[in-house]
Amino acid sequence: MSVPFKLVIKLATPFVMGRTRTTLDGLLSAAVFKETGLMEKDTFAHIPLERGEGGIFKASCMFVHGIFTHEVVGRVMGLRGRSDLDESMFSPNSKTGTRYLAVDTARGTYKSNMSNYQGVNARTVVFFGVGDPDRVVQLIENNIIGIGKRSSAGAGQITSVHWEPVTEDWSWVTPSGKPARPLPLAIWNKISASRDVPISNVTVQIPYWDVAMAVEAVHPVDLSV
Repeated sequence: MSVPFKLVIKLATPFVMGRTRTTLDGLLSAAVFKETGLMEKDTFAHIPLERGEGGIFKASCMFVHGIFTHEVVGRVMGLRGRSDLDESMFSPNSKTGTRYLAVDTARGTYKSNMSNYQGVNARTVVFFGVGDPDRVVQLIENNIIGIGKRSSAGAGQITSVHWEPVTEDWSWVTPSGKPARPLPLAIWNKISASRDVPISNVTVQIPYWDVAMAVEAVHPVDLSV
C-alpha cells in the first residue's frame, strides 16, 4: 500500500538538533541498519517509501507540532560501576592514610561527568511521506528509541508512533509552499513557483553527513510546518 501520510511521533524528552535536519528517509535508513546491518545506499531497497526525481525519497524533514520551547537540559556523560562504591574508595587518601585530600573534580578519577545540551522541548513531531506507512511505523517502533543527536543518552526519547492519512503529498513541499526537505535547486524550480526560500550547499540524499555530496539546494528553516 503506497499512500501519502503524516507520521506522528510522541516524545518524552527534549530532542537535540543535529548539523542537518532529521529526514524520514534518514531515520528509516538507521532503522534498516539496526534490523539488517546494511548501511547507507544498501538500505535504499528496504526503505518503504517512494522515490521521485533524482532518486530522492518522498520523505520530509522532521517538524514540530504544537507548542515547543528551547531549553538547556542536564545530562550524565558517564556512569560508574559498583566497584567505584567500594568502601576503600572512601578511606583517607593522603600518603600516610591519615587524612583526606581535596577531590579534583576537573580531571582524573573523580572528574565531574555532568554536562548539558541545548534541547527542543516538544511533545509531538511529525514527518510527511509517501509509501507504506504500516511498515514505516513497524521499522521505527522496533529499531529506533529516540530522535536527533544524543538519543542514546536519553534525548528525544520516543513514546509512541502512529500515522494519519493526508489528502495531498507534502513530503517535498509543505502546505504553506515551503521546502519540506532538502531538494536540489533545479528540482525545486520545476515543482514550485516560490523563490523566497533559503539556498545553501547541503546534502540531499543518504548519507546526509557526507558533505562531499552537497549540492546547491533549498531546505527548510522553520521548525514548524
